[in-house]
Amino acid sequence: MRYIAFLIMVFSAIKIYGQPGFIENKGQWDSKVLYKTDIPSGTLYLEKDGLTYNFIDEKDVQHSQAHHGEKNNIDNNGIVHLHCYKVKFGNTSLESIKPIDVYSDYTNYFIGNDSKKWASKVLKYNAVHYKNLYKNIDFQMYFNKAQNLQYDFLVQPGGNTDDIRLTYEGQDGLYVDSDGSLIVKTSINKVTELKPFAYQEINGEQIKIICKFLIRDGNVAFQFPTDYNHDYQLTIDPTLVFSTYSGSTTDNWGFTATFDDASNVFSGGIAFSAGGYPVSVGAYQVNYAGGEYAYGNYYGCDIAIIKYDSTGTQRLWATYLGGTMSEELPHSLVCDRNNNLIIMGTTGSADFPTSVNAYDN
Repeated sequence: MRYIAFLIMVFSAIKIYGQPGFIENKGQWDSKVLYKTDIPSGTLYLEKDGLTYNFIDEKDVQHSQAHHGEKNNIDNNGIVHLHCYKVKFGNTSLESIKPIDVYSDYTNYFIGNDSKKWASKVLKYNAVHYKNLYKNIDFQMYFNKAQNLQYDFLVQPGGNTDDIRLTYEGQDGLYVDSDGSLIVKTSINKVTELKPFAYQEINGEQIKIICKFLIRDGNVAFQFPTDYNHDYQLTIDPTLVFSTYSGSTTDNWGFTATFDDASNVFSGGIAFSAGGYPVSVGAYQVNYAGGEYAYGNYYGCDIAIIKYDSTGTQRLWATYLGGTMSEELPHSLVCDRNNNLIIMGTTGSADFPTSVNAYDN
């Protein structure tokens, strides 16, 4: 059996807390909905012919409720903006849809005066399995051990990955990013489906297989090389995702990230003021360079970089990077073939550190 798995949702430093799961529909929702689960800033509905994502603009909710002493948002007259898009499975040979791994708790829905829409002892499951969504290809969606939402295509012998076609409808934009991720843009947010990672186990050795997202005529498909060994199982797993606090005691914002060939992970952001960012002993720049009050009441900032190991449990090093006069912002991180980290961004400091023989120092 060949497995194709993709992590479908990535939100910076956000994961689903509590015990996430797929809640069955016993009449409390529209009949098209089979199962529902909460996702960051929205809801995901599983249906027979596809998936429906519904997102809400959290700023509208915060303003409308006047959280933390804020005044109600008068400008939008209390309107809460939402954006919904769908992922259609297309022509399928679906045999059955079954939930897997029921939880011990349940939910009651006694809402409104219409008792026909009431539902009691509504069960919740960890996974939902679509058998033979395409010929000899199953589909399942579930929460992994890290409680991240994930989906798999399970390609059985005789299955053809070219049969998988996902049609996205209702989004503002759909494209494959430079890092191979699939980007879905809405009026509220941007959803990232990470680049799939594929490999085969041959004679005890893990052989990586290239797998790419492919957008063709508005449909999303998956592209494989033709020369991989079809006699062995092909596994396409989710990209490893972890979240952690940086350990900074000063205000710091995350901007970008990347990884090297050893699966070490680099995070790039900005830090404000001195003494708070957890730099390493002997780092390239151990002190905050400055830039306080660069523009009147506006604070300057330095670039802040951390390198983690592949599990996210160990910080390998951390450093500031910046000049003394203004602000520095990282826009992109890239590792070259020698695993050197390249940082691309902007600076407002005339004394930003440059090398002696640089093109413009």
